[in-house]
Amino acid sequence: ALDLAAFADGNMVDISSSGCSCSVVLRRGSDVLIASLGDCRTLAAAVSEKSQRVDFVTAAHSTEDVRELQRVRNTGAKLIQVPPNSGHVRIFTPGERTPGLYTTRSLGDSSAEALGVLREPEFRQMSFSRTSGLILLGTGGFWEVLDHRSGPGLEAVQFLLSAGRLRE
Repeated sequence: ALDLAAFADGNMVDISSSGCSCSVVLRRGSDVLIASLGDCRTLAAAVSEKSQRVDFVTAAHSTEDVRELQRVRNTGAKLIQVPPNSGHVRIFTPGERTPGLYTTRSLGDSSAEALGVLREPEFRQMSFSRTSGLILLGTGGFWEVLDHRSGPGLEAVQFLLSAGRLRE
């Protein structure tokens, strides 16, 4: 993230009030490293002819996550439900109408760093040495529409496999 800030400064790009969420996967042999920040999420699943198992879905870094919200609250950020009484909390600088962020980690949005918005991703590591695997990257909007009653992400894995798009 420091390279991003240096690049922006060197090219006269203002990233103080613009940013994005991001998930990245690096595979080396059977080892997989996942980095994510913002409301993008990554699913890792073990997949075989007979079964599918979601190993994990990374957390969305948003005001809906209690730990993330507490970190932002501890900095003195003003937290407002937008729209009122919706339950959807956004982050503001006290006395101002900005930045109005929902995400608690971001590439960019440097003006929100003083409000506890981080630019460091969370990392997960895993291996597909014993079984075939599936990695699915999705935006916040993608994850909002999934039915999580069968478990986070299992619906997406089953859909992709049943549609014949993925094979072991």
